[in-house]
Parts: sequence; structure tokens; C-alpha cells
Amino acid sequence: MNRIIVNQIIEFLMFSGFTALANIFLRIVLSDFAHLNFYIAISVSYFIGMIVNFSLNKKFNFQKVPRKYVQEMRTFFIVALFGLF
Repeated sequence: MNRIIVNQIIEFLMFSGFTALANIFLRIVLSDFAHLNFYIAISVSYFIGMIVNFSLNKKFNFQKVPRKYVQEMRTFFIVALFGLF
């Protein structure tokens, strides 16, 4: 396997792990300390987690292609939302 692809996979996994931890931390803060409804806290933390994951991967991992930021974000979010099912 190409060394560049291996590095991208490792970075993707690191960013996904960081995002998962941020998601869990934010959910705990919102539901336990801010006393937000549990389901709302989960939804907000998932959405913010998607933004963090996209931002990290956009900056460090995605290939530089001439696509608009909004198009890339929309595609990323659609794929991430399918991950819920």
C-alpha cells in the first residue's frame, strides 16, 4: 500500500478518535452540567463533532481539489449522517 495512503488512514483514524472523545465530552457537559435535555445534548454534540471532524480532515487530510468548501462539507455531512443508521 502506498505510504501516503497509509498516512492518510492513520490521520483519519486519529481525527475520528479525537472527534469521538470531543463528542462524548461535550455530551456530558451539555446534559450533566448545563442540564440540557439528553437527546438534544446528543444531537448538538454529534453535529459539533461532525464540524470538528470535517475541519480537521479538511485542513490536514483531504486532498486539495478545486471544490467549493460548501460542496465538500455537504458531501461529508451526508456520509456522516448515513453513519447514524
